[in-house]
Amino acid sequence: MGRLRMLDYGVGVPGRLQTAGPVAVFAVLVMLLGVVSAAVWGYRTGQRAGEASGLNISRSASQIEGKILAVIVRRNPGATVREFLRFPNQLMTEADRLDLDFRYVMALIEKESEWRPAAVSPKGAIGLMQVMPDTARLVVDKVKLAGYEPPVLARGGGYVSLGSLGEPEFNLRVGMQFLRWQLDDFGLGPVALRAYNRGPAKATQRWPGDTYPADVAQRLLVLVHEVR
Repeated sequence: MGRLRMLDYGVGVPGRLQTAGPVAVFAVLVMLLGVVSAAVWGYRTGQRAGEASGLNISRSASQIEGKILAVIVRRNPGATVREFLRFPNQLMTEADRLDLDFRYVMALIEKESEWRPAAVSPKGAIGLMQVMPDTARLVVDKVKLAGYEPPVLARGGGYVSLGSLGEPEFNLRVGMQFLRWQLDDFGLGPVALRAYNRGPAKATQRWPGDTYPADVAQRLLVLVHEVR
């Protein structure tokens, strides 16, 4: 997965932790796990309570989707509502199916692409979740995703077409499935995030100055307060 520049929202993790070692980064993520778990538990408990009392919870889901869309447009002023209109529902549906917190996925997207569907990294990772074509083929073949159109390479480098990976919803499905596999293999923590970003084979390697897990954690802390 490609790494793009960090957004500084000025809240959450102290700046000195962004350049801290693995122990400090892990401590941040352990703290963050508690925050997110509480948020998710409250959200899902509210859903169950609404269902049990016979309340219509579709409005609540619609409000959450509206907040997701608002976050996207704020983070990427070049994004259009039309471009992402179906995205919030797709995000929440896939998050439920894969047992993921949708805000965790949003934090990862912010770190990877800054909500730019056409983002391409120097290594060739594509789209919102910066999916490599080989990774996409692995996911598509394993889970039998229909309708996949691979990207088309240009003769001099880059892509003539991003194919299905340039579509927010399809990119999301592929990226979230790959993320789920890393969490299953490595658990919730910095190693799973590194596995997503670098590939599983390099997940346990320690690279000097690696702030990737802490950067995702900082974004997640913000999103837990913005989207609830």
